[in-house]
Amino acid sequence: MLFILLIPNTFAQEKVNIYLFYGEGCPHCAQLKDKLNYLKDKYPIKVYMYEIWYDSKNSELAQKVAEKLNTTISGVPFTVLNNT
Repeated sequence: MLFILLIPNTFAQEKVNIYLFYGEGCPHCAQLKDKLNYLKDKYPIKVYMYEIWYDSKNSELAQKVAEKLNTTISGVPFTVLNNT
């Protein structure tokens, strides 16, 4: 997973905030959540997780984030690293 490979290089440059929008029951999301939990225990990062399939407020937040980043959400997991 390219995303996971890029994170350690980012730590040397700036504070890292990771925003994960996931769906409860999604196997890909569960795998990414496990990897992010591992990374936050190993590196100084802050991880924010938002379930969007069953939580309408989180789903609305995900849409607002996607609009602000000028992108669309085509599925989960949808991950934002800092402001990208």
